[in-house]
Amino acid sequence: MNGHAAVMVYAPNQAGEQFMQTLSEGGHSFAVVACCPAEQRYLGARGLTNIVRINFKEQSLIYSSENEFSRVYIFEEELGRCCKVLEIIRKWTNGIIYVITTNHYPQMIYRMLGANYVIRTTKDDVSFLIENEVF
Repeated sequence: MNGHAAVMVYAPNQAGEQFMQTLSEGGHSFAVVACCPAEQRYLGARGLTNIVRINFKEQSLIYSSENEFSRVYIFEEELGRCCKVLEIIRKWTNGIIYVITTNHYPQMIYRMLGANYVIRTTKDDVSFLIENEVF
């Protein structure tokens, strides 16, 4: 996963983990989001090197990529954290943002914070998200 990625993934749950695995197996380049040093170490231990850190205090992203992220996939595990991540990422990209959730929150919460699409699913396998995408 060297080089620049136009896709960013925040994957705090099983569905997100499987999505990253599918991207990796397909040879797709992507960046992953870490919200704290422990997450960054965990992702690094999994062999992921293109890691974007979120600084909640300064409402910013910390990453070395010069590319704009054209697509962002945010997997929801907890409403509050997902909203914070979405708000910060929206400030730093004009790309399309997908929020993937298993909950039945009103879509407008995420839409108002900048999500282009809110996808509800009961499955951990969301590989359908990349089937028609061009990487």
